[in-house]
Amino acid sequence: MSAERIKAARELLGISQEELASASELSQGLISQLERGQKPATERVLQAIARGTGLPWRFFTKDVGPSTTDSLRFRKYRTASAKDTARAHRTFVELAFAAGELMDWAGQPTPLLPDTATESYACDDIEDLALATRLALALDEGEPIRHLTRALERASIPIAPIVFTDLGRDEGDEIAAVGHFGLSSRSSERARANIGYFPSSGDRQRFTLAHEVGHLVLHSGSTVTGGEEREADRFAGALLMPRPVAARVLTKDLNLRDFAHLKAAWGMSIQALVMRAYHLGVIDEDRRTSLYKQISARGWRREEPVVVRNEAPALLGTLIRRRYGAGGDLYLRAAEDLGLPPVQLRSMMPPVDPDMAAKGTRSAQVIQLRR
Repeated sequence: MSAERIKAARELLGISQEELASASELSQGLISQLERGQKPATERVLQAIARGTGLPWRFFTKDVGPSTTDSLRFRKYRTASAKDTARAHRTFVELAFAAGELMDWAGQPTPLLPDTATESYACDDIEDLALATRLALALDEGEPIRHLTRALERASIPIAPIVFTDLGRDEGDEIAAVGHFGLSSRSSERARANIGYFPSSGDRQRFTLAHEVGHLVLHSGSTVTGGEEREADRFAGALLMPRPVAARVLTKDLNLRDFAHLKAAWGMSIQALVMRAYHLGVIDEDRRTSLYKQISARGWRREEPVVVRNEAPALLGTLIRRRYGAGGDLYLRAAEDLGLPPVQLRSMMPPVDPDMAAKGTRSAQVIQLRR
């Protein structure tokens, strides 16, 4: 287990064996031997690594277990580096363990989501399961989801932002920096579900969460077939705008400004709405292509003209405060139990602003139409 945790420490921090050796004042050869199990990791060596990395001692003694990520799913760009992918994977594994500890401590119930994992789904199946998920989340079948994050947290699904805090740059769009959108897992052992997202615009965040819910519903425990990402995208669109209401509001004559107004109402990007219309057969391939060309020509691929406010998670921040109390050393106390650095715990389980939390239950959007 110690050898696995040494490699886990490197992945979490995004550093090489040479960098770990230098920070810990050990040799690179020794680190390599430890990770390969050729030498036992003594307490003295682990203490040196803990000091060098700033990781709490608990990090090296806890057993996250394979069940933490037995259904781990990623949403990322193909250009994402192997290093960042390994780091994202490790960060989420540690997050899922910590979240599970808090959820079990608080006696939080397990989420009640549809669970019908199979090798593939027909389009109608995905539409029906998305609608069933809305019902499971106690959401109105024909209304916009005002705060998707809160709806998921009410269903005992912890949501956490993932930020690589040491990169020394503007962290407003973590997706652009590391090439990842989100991750999710649904543990078969503890029946816990977890979702992590990389911060970006509000509409991207909402679609990422809906996409990851799609994985939880459609793909938990299923084998990889290659079509999961397309299915989760279809599910995300259906969850955010169910087919019955989409049939009323989406027409073949909509222009980009019409789609912008729909974005303001439904919290979905213009591009996602165009794809939703295409998936439902409202527009054909030629019209979809034409609209995407117009979007590209206006520079809207990266920045669209309607601002959807980011949704702030509250569940994990509330639980960590309940368990470890208030005060400036809250995250220091939690670090010794949960085995993650205080700065990382704070970024993934941020303090909850009661005023913002109250506002979030009423509306997810602040709209600004740019001419």
